[in-house]
Amino acid sequence: MNRPDFTFPSPRDHYIAGACIVWCFDHRFWELLHIFLAKRQDDIPMPDVVMLAGGAKSLHLKDPTILSQITTSITLHKTSRVILMTHSDCGAFGGLNAFGNDPEREFAE
Repeated sequence: MNRPDFTFPSPRDHYIAGACIVWCFDHRFWELLHIFLAKRQDDIPMPDVVMLAGGAKSLHLKDPTILSQITTSITLHKTSRVILMTHSDCGAFGGLNAFGNDPEREFAE
């Protein structure tokens, strides 16, 4: 059986992460993340990015996965800053409809 080759060279050097960024995994926002990081590359070098449905909003659930990922970034890459990000109309939390289509209420909750 032919297996596809997914072996790629990658750096082996350890690094210090400029931040651990908690971000929603929604593909619509990947380009925005890259733009944000490009504009902040001087003060956020080599970020660790944690992507999961709901992004930082998932922290209120005390999700052990997200907490362990942040802890791992701190432990392995000496991260001293965590950046928590969310977006409006996130499907992981019912979208804007769950907040009566009120962006202010959504932001507050």
